[in-house]
Amino acid sequence: MRASLVTAEDIKAVFFRAMQVGWVTEGEGVPIEGRPGNKCVEYIEEDWLVVDEYSTTRGKKSGGTTRIWFRNVLVWEMHYWGEYDERAISILKEALFSAYRIENFFGSRGPRTVSQRGLEYRNNPSHSSNFAKFSGHEKVVGWSPREKLGYHEYAGMLMVDLPLPDSTAELIIAAVGAELAKVDFASLVSAVPDPVFDIFEVKGLLLEDGFKIERMSFSILDRFYYFHLDLGGWELDVDFPRATSLDCLKEEIMVGLEVEMRKYQKDEGENFPYWNL
Repeated sequence: MRASLVTAEDIKAVFFRAMQVGWVTEGEGVPIEGRPGNKCVEYIEEDWLVVDEYSTTRGKKSGGTTRIWFRNVLVWEMHYWGEYDERAISILKEALFSAYRIENFFGSRGPRTVSQRGLEYRNNPSHSSNFAKFSGHEKVVGWSPREKLGYHEYAGMLMVDLPLPDSTAELIIAAVGAELAKVDFASLVSAVPDPVFDIFEVKGLLLEDGFKIERMSFSILDRFYYFHLDLGGWELDVDFPRATSLDCLKEEIMVGLEVEMRKYQKDEGENFPYWNL
């Protein structure tokens, strides 16, 4: 692995490696002493520790937690809960492994659909889900009739704020600049009453490296113009007095964005200074 700050991509890569040799392929976990019904699968790789802990009941109910540590710091966590009929376990394992094998993140679970011997697995991660923060619902049904064989709800997130790769930070700034260049703020502001939220909004902007800007928006408040950028695991806000010239708004937003981005990169790099992975 490269000598650099640990990134969300590093954590995600370890997640996939751990899951490929976990419950979906290795069978039952190790019982946890003093906790009946709870089992655990551990994956250790140099400075990484992945613990997949799950519990079952005498009925169909089940739940679990997957956590990832790097140098004894908890960096990522996900939870799942629900119930599954024993007949659904085979297709559930197949669905999960098919996503883990190709290292494609569908809310930490399987792909959208998988079919196997008259059963169908379906996964529906929320629209804004990414590795930094996600949630969703999966289920297994029969083909005929549509018999429900179980489901899991799931949710998770990064447990630390990580600095973005410099290349991604540059792509974000360029993408915001390109979107703002399309907006005539003078006409936009003069055409609406104030205050008004989200007079300008862009959602789900995918960058060249696969990073997604969840949302950017511009609002008019009583005394301020307000720009908001949602990067999934991190949000940035820039505001300006209403006295700011509309002709200068784009430039002011871009300057404010670059200042906040540098500050974030510096602060989080100092808060999470792990080198030479």
